[in-house]
Amino acid sequence: MLDFVHFNIHTDYSLLHSSLKLKELIKKAEELEFKALAISELGNMFSAVDFYKQAKNFKPIIGIDAYIESENFRLKLIAKNKNGYDNLMYLSSISYLYHYKNNEYAIIPYEELKKHSKDIVVIISYESEVVFHLNLLEQENFLNGAMGYEKAKEIANQYKNDFDEVYLEIRRDFKEQKFFENEIISLSKELNLPLLATTDVWHLDKLDYIYSDALECIGENKQFDDLHRRLPKKGYLKSKEEMNELFSDLPEAISNTSRLADSIDIELNLGNPTPPKFKFTKEYAKKEGLDFESDEEYFAYKCREGLQKRLQYIPQEKHQEYKDRLEHEIQIINQMKFPGYMLIVWDFVREAHSRTPHIPVGPGRGCLTKDALVWTKKGIKRLDKIKKGDFVLTHKNRYKKVLNTFEYKVDEELLRIETFYGDFISPITLTKDHKVFVNDNWIQAQDVTTKDYLTLPIPKREIQTIKKWDLSTFCNDYVK
Repeated sequence: MLDFVHFNIHTDYSLLHSSLKLKELIKKAEELEFKALAISELGNMFSAVDFYKQAKNFKPIIGIDAYIESENFRLKLIAKNKNGYDNLMYLSSISYLYHYKNNEYAIIPYEELKKHSKDIVVIISYESEVVFHLNLLEQENFLNGAMGYEKAKEIANQYKNDFDEVYLEIRRDFKEQKFFENEIISLSKELNLPLLATTDVWHLDKLDYIYSDALECIGENKQFDDLHRRLPKKGYLKSKEEMNELFSDLPEAISNTSRLADSIDIELNLGNPTPPKFKFTKEYAKKEGLDFESDEEYFAYKCREGLQKRLQYIPQEKHQEYKDRLEHEIQIINQMKFPGYMLIVWDFVREAHSRTPHIPVGPGRGCLTKDALVWTKKGIKRLDKIKKGDFVLTHKNRYKKVLNTFEYKVDEELLRIETFYGDFISPITLTKDHKVFVNDNWIQAQDVTTKDYLTLPIPKREIQTIKKWDLSTFCNDYVK
């Protein structure tokens, strides 16, 4: 029996698509004695570090099932080493700048992939543009411009020329895939692209597909019995024996998985985090007539400069105490290699304050005006009367202590909602996007109508058992 390695696994980090738990996958892989395993999540790398840390008894291979150029086509990208992993991380990160309309997935532009493809293996998957043109049996493909073998060959050849290492996936998950399998094999021979046997893994065991199917229904907002929804993904983690039997006529497609796995060597130094560097240190320092090369120097300078401005409000006898404290903080932050992070935060806060109109910066953004009524432990108060130390009722019907208050002007349109509680009118002034609990749902204030009912929070009450009660004392107190 030939050794086999899976290169098409999705865990529950492929949100609303897979029910496969990482811990269960690793346990099953160890039972089936796989020497390596590759995970390629759908459009993300969320499981990469967790997978790498948990895989103790086999080689973890990290990839991404990436949307390339549009929402319609995907390629599997596998990291060969640490440099390939870094490139994958970059591509995955920038993909979130290219969301396509009405969907949560992110797109990697093809030109970006070309520029950052070093030490990345490209697998032409069944969701790629190549297979789109081959699969003319699918009516939707035909109507959307699928052009057949020659067009598929042109695109596959482009991938071969643009990337260092390219494989052609071959799967046998559905009978329909047999329709274009001969063309896949022909492309492999004609372009000298090695075949890679895979199976589309979305859950652990054969019957677990019902869980992934439920997730798909949630994601698509469909019912189980909807005839127009996509077929459930039935791919499970097949053993080496099952895969050898499935591709008994194509042993090279099996052996290629093992050969590729052997060529991959990823070592991640997870115990040594790398805080960010502030890339404008030299530029900003030069503008101020300073000759600083490192973040540490510039960070310390800006801290001392800021303290000097504040010392004018501090009694003279306490100046040295503040200076000593600052030097201690600077030393700790530099030792932790965090001055770059501090400078980055300082830079965007400084920029926010310099804008016109001023951009508020702080722990949060308020949405209510000062006349809004707030339920506290001591009764209802106007918002501007709330002080530090007060306990206010939250949306979870719990009291929380106010740790701080902030006030600033909001340059946007405000709405006024008037409600009737018992025998008095209680108006609320708030921003359009402020959430209001109406008719058992949270909606934006701008969507509230006169037909809606605003929910009045009811605070929790504690009932205590009366152990002793003197009726005569109660009557005397009542009369008084």
